[in-house]
Amino acid sequence: MNNLLKFKMEKNSDSEGLEEQLSILEMKNFNVWIKAHHILKDINLKIKEKSITGIIGPSGGGKSTLIKSFNRINDEIANYKTKGNIYFKDQNIYDKKIQAYNLRKKIGMIFQNPCVFPKSIHDNVLFGVKHFEKLSPSSAENLVETCLKDVSLWNEVKDRLHEKACNLSIGQQQRLCIARAIALTPDVLLMDEPTSALDPLSTLAIEELILKLQKKHTIVLVTHNIEQAKRIVDDVLFICGGEFIEQGTSEAFFSQPQNQKSKDYLDWEVCDC
Repeated sequence: MNNLLKFKMEKNSDSEGLEEQLSILEMKNFNVWIKAHHILKDINLKIKEKSITGIIGPSGGGKSTLIKSFNRINDEIANYKTKGNIYFKDQNIYDKKIQAYNLRKKIGMIFQNPCVFPKSIHDNVLFGVKHFEKLSPSSAENLVETCLKDVSLWNEVKDRLHEKACNLSIGQQQRLCIARAIALTPDVLLMDEPTSALDPLSTLAIEELILKLQKKHTIVLVTHNIEQAKRIVDDVLFICGGEFIEQGTSEAFFSQPQNQKSKDYLDWEVCDC
């Protein structure tokens, strides 16, 4: 039995009663414009806690804009404008009391291409957490080891922790980025096509890791890979033309989608949006 199947079976057992899980993220009538371009249009959705939610849809449909809205990374874009609300644990993330850097500690982000810093493997893991707390040398070493073990990277790098992170393979770099994110103990991990730049073996390693991380974190995953979504996600969220089309459990969505646009996309990977 391969590890992915093992994790999938464990996940299915652990996630019985998923329908009763509380929502950790919610969008209400959420809109995004960049200049005059209306990218997201009246989005209403909920993300269940400790679930893996897959966001799928055609290219240019607003998936990346949507996922990056959850921790306000899009705020840095020129001429970016929003209307509506996003809630994290029932608190509006646009409340004036919410500071973006604190929000991003609780809602981490993994990008399509690994974003390692020009530092050692060791210092990459600690890069974010050092901005929030002062660690003793022993605490820092323990955290590095724990996070690298959590992403199944420790045995591969334990004898080269002070080498440059850029010397790692692309797949290893992506796992290092995840280790850096989980060092901050986030509640949510946002992943924007985290395997699209990886080879099949590295993709499998990341999928296994996502299934393992679900025990401690809520995962929101943008993927263009329908087969990947079938393998690992609990809920599917279909976005097309900047509109929320349909949301359902993985089993229900892939076997009996309710919207014709969803059916067309699953059949042809295109839709009339």
